[in-house]
Amino acid sequence: MTTGTTRTLCLLTLLLVGVFATTSSLHPPLQRTTYAPVPNDPLGHFQGNGIPVGISWTGDGQRIPNPSFETGSLSPWIQTQYNAAAGSTATITTPGYDGKKSAQLTLLSGNVTFNSYLYLLSDFSQQPVGFSSGLRFRAAALVQQMTGTSQYDRVETSIALTTSTGNLRTIHYIFASATSAPANSTADEYIVTGTGPTGQWVAIDRSVAADAAGGFPNDYPSFDSVSQVTLTGFAQTVPGAPNRDPHIGFWDSVGNGVWQSGESVIYDTNLDGKYETGEPSIGGCTDGTGSPIICSLAPPDGTSLATDPKIKFVDPDGNDVWDPGEAIVWDQFNTNIVNYYDTIIIGPKPDAGTLLMKIIQNHTSSLFDRIELYSNTAGADWIKNGGFESGLTAWYENSSFTTSTTTFHSGTHSARGSITDSSIEMAQSIDGRPVIDSSTIFKASANIATMTGTTASSIVDIWLGLVDANYNPVSLYYVYKTGDGSLPSNNTDTIYRKAGNFGTLNQWLSVNASLLQQTLAFNSLGYTPPYSVEVVVVEVRAQPSTSTTAYFDDISIRSSSHTETLPSTFYAVDGLNTTYAYVTQAIPQGSFHVEIPGGETILNITSPEGTLLRTSEYSTNLLTSCTISPCLTRPRAVDVSDTTILNHSPNGNWRVFTTSTNSLANVYDEDPTTHNQAPSINVGSTVNLVSQSKDPLGQPLAGVTANFTLWNTNTGMQSGFWTGTTDTNGWYNVSSVTLPLAGSTPGIYSLQAAVYSTYPGIRTFQISVRYTVAVTLAISASQISQGQTATISGNVTLTGTSTPGQGVNVTIYYRQAGNSQWTPLGTVKTDASGKFSFTWNPPQGQYEMKASTGDTQTAPTDSNREQLIVGPPTFPWTLVMSILVAVVVGASALLVFWRRKKNSLPSPAQPAQPPQPTQ
Repeated sequence: MTTGTTRTLCLLTLLLVGVFATTSSLHPPLQRTTYAPVPNDPLGHFQGNGIPVGISWTGDGQRIPNPSFETGSLSPWIQTQYNAAAGSTATITTPGYDGKKSAQLTLLSGNVTFNSYLYLLSDFSQQPVGFSSGLRFRAAALVQQMTGTSQYDRVETSIALTTSTGNLRTIHYIFASATSAPANSTADEYIVTGTGPTGQWVAIDRSVAADAAGGFPNDYPSFDSVSQVTLTGFAQTVPGAPNRDPHIGFWDSVGNGVWQSGESVIYDTNLDGKYETGEPSIGGCTDGTGSPIICSLAPPDGTSLATDPKIKFVDPDGNDVWDPGEAIVWDQFNTNIVNYYDTIIIGPKPDAGTLLMKIIQNHTSSLFDRIELYSNTAGADWIKNGGFESGLTAWYENSSFTTSTTTFHSGTHSARGSITDSSIEMAQSIDGRPVIDSSTIFKASANIATMTGTTASSIVDIWLGLVDANYNPVSLYYVYKTGDGSLPSNNTDTIYRKAGNFGTLNQWLSVNASLLQQTLAFNSLGYTPPYSVEVVVVEVRAQPSTSTTAYFDDISIRSSSHTETLPSTFYAVDGLNTTYAYVTQAIPQGSFHVEIPGGETILNITSPEGTLLRTSEYSTNLLTSCTISPCLTRPRAVDVSDTTILNHSPNGNWRVFTTSTNSLANVYDEDPTTHNQAPSINVGSTVNLVSQSKDPLGQPLAGVTANFTLWNTNTGMQSGFWTGTTDTNGWYNVSSVTLPLAGSTPGIYSLQAAVYSTYPGIRTFQISVRYTVAVTLAISASQISQGQTATISGNVTLTGTSTPGQGVNVTIYYRQAGNSQWTPLGTVKTDASGKFSFTWNPPQGQYEMKASTGDTQTAPTDSNREQLIVGPPTFPWTLVMSILVAVVVGASALLVFWRRKKNSLPSPAQPAQPPQPTQ
């Protein structure tokens, strides 16, 4: 072997060794098991309709007919104007504020003597609107034109309020004013609402009660109705220069500089201030009847003509110069207006009030829309200060009535009436005229301290003035005592009723009467229901030479609030609190009151526009008993006041969201023998299903519907359902249930219990229903070299039996020495005999091996642990030497071939010899 051959063989050997060494060091990729996620559990919540509750509210709704003029007509608005010039109109036009139409008021000012106005009036005399703390007014206006510059040039809406003592007060909401608003007075309050520029809508939303309290603090306790709403445009004609003509002078024959009757009035044609022959006399004298005529005597030629600023003329054609036929007047008081005392210099005689000056007519034009008035009188007391805690405020009283703090029925005050030889009355008008219905209750208490009279002329009573549907008046008297104990006789328009304990002295006698029942007698007398209350009067009388003293307290006329049943919905979640929603339907401006189950608490209250109320904007408290139907035991009251609703939409759906603790207190399955919870059981085990329900106060929910459902969490399918009723302790149980149920497979199940009652609830409990198995593990060799394979095998049997576990998933794990973390190597499935096998080619190292089970059908189990040592790789010399021999043999053969070929080649040619000569 040559040196070159040796080098070649060595190089090939090194290359082959390198290749084998590199291949042996690679770690084969490990197989990892991927587990599919468990589907979302379809259990854990349910929802539905909750129990209905009661709601009451005070709002009467919007009270103005045709508030946005969308009918295309102004009716039933009443158009009124004063001192308005021709061309002043009220019409329907476009655009509107929040609709297609609006009312347009166009006013041209008239006579300069008075201001001018044009308004539309909504009159409540036929359908009275009661005053209340939640009275709300909304309006929108757009000023199109306002040429005037005085305080009488403005655009406003106004509300007229009446008091129980007969006074009228008006609140003016000013949208635009040429100057500052008029000053407030005892009868009028002016509120500038924040005027906008001409041509833009300005909207207001006002608490009428708050405005009335600010403008009329002394009258506020006695306000009882709204009598009208007006939309008004004002304009003021302003005076210009007096009607004087410089051509008009007079012959001052007296020389005092002042014209007087009999002095000739001259028309100075050339304005030179002197009389010249031919210039006409145009008046100044009178005939025998006192009628004005032209003076026959003319001044001497060249006489200076005097002027008097009180000499003025009527200018009907408005050309600013005097024309023949136009009256000339001496304006005695310099008012620029003809009056009775003025002297007519020349006729025709003008009417009193005729202008002797130029005028500037002004225009005001505006649009009005969305004129809304919301009242809330349902449930209100129509008697003002009926307990006299504010003295005699709101009562029109005789001086013989005083306030008492020594004798009272409730509170700390009463009204005392004492009279001798006469009668006294104390009255209160009720301009809101509440209509009597089945809920209208009249209450009043009286205590007669003394009554020395012994005839029917001595009497203590309270009478109610009523009108029927046709406004025919009738009277209803409640008599507490008469001098002789008799009751006055009824007649065609008057009915008398006795108070309880009639005639007793020094004791509070009370009336608590349904006015609907009390007025039925009028029906038989030809009157037409329904009846309305217009006045209440307290009377004390004493016959001559006697005296009567009585105390009065707690006088009220009250009807119930509007009520209805409010549906609810609930949403119950596994293990969490249950939530409830109560949605009102179009509750109008006013307050509302809801009574919910006492175990619920408020999450939030949402306004119609979706905003959340602050906790300070509503109140809630537990009641000892219900006040509205349907009646709940110890309900929780939720109250939203009218002042809160003033800040929100006046008509909309309010949402009350509440919560209560989960009423399903416990749910589980138990071992029938030990009664211990059994979250993990073997296939075929028998258990009891157990649940208990309690209300939010911890009291058992007895006699309510409860149910169990059993769901396979792997398949998402329901496998069982049971329903029943809870016992007196709130338990609902199902005994001796074998799992899995017939037709079901082993797996992980959710047991859900649900209870439907005042307080719905739901809770789940997981039950593992699986086979339990025993697993063995063995390794083909405990020691191998790197590059060799190890066979890992084992056997699975059902626990406590020799029955093979067929089709069981077995995962092989390993961990290296010094490492606590197990690494999955792969998963195999057992065969029909319960056996499994796995082949592994591990890298060098020391390993601990185990096999584990655990899935939806097999409970978690670990096998015994086995050790595996993998040594360094063994060098393959036999293979290498075989390759080397083959290489050497091949090289030798190649060398022999080469040499043989070399020997067979011919010798090199000899050089040619030159030819030899012939011998």
